[in-house]
Amino acid sequence: VLGGFAALALLVTALVIANTFQVLVAQRTRDLALLRTIGSTTAQVRASVLTEAAVVGVVGSVLGAGLAVAIVAGVAAAARAMLDLPFLTFGLHPAGLAVSVAVGVAVTVLAALAPAVAATRVAPLEALRPRDEVTTGSRGGRVRTAIGLMLALGGTALM
Repeated sequence: VLGGFAALALLVTALVIANTFQVLVAQRTRDLALLRTIGSTTAQVRASVLTEAAVVGVVGSVLGAGLAVAIVAGVAAAARAMLDLPFLTFGLHPAGLAVSVAVGVAVTVLAALAPAVAATRVAPLEALRPRDEVTTGSRGGRVRTAIGLMLALGGTALM
């Protein structure tokens, strides 16, 4: 059962990471097009996105593993002290910790593959096209903000 929850958590994490990198690539369309205009190859653009994913994966996985170890060690120490359980100990397996970090990095890089491929499809001429001005005070923006606020308040009330 715990393995199923772990697999589900990895799947959800991969979806969030893929969505995040899709947004990053969409926001950087003009920058990626400029890189292509000055001579970057598709392989270089793809490698830049995947390198960023690897760095994010390493930093996030190491920080997450460190935080998990700190929390579990703290809970074990608190339970040992409060419940007077001298036999309660915390054991750390470096191999398991290394596997956790490696899986975190692998999931991050694999989730960023599709956005990296999408980044290579940015045409160099995209850098020369005029940008549409974004208006935040439009009627549609206000309606979406109001609906989002109502849904957020409703969700908070239901929690």
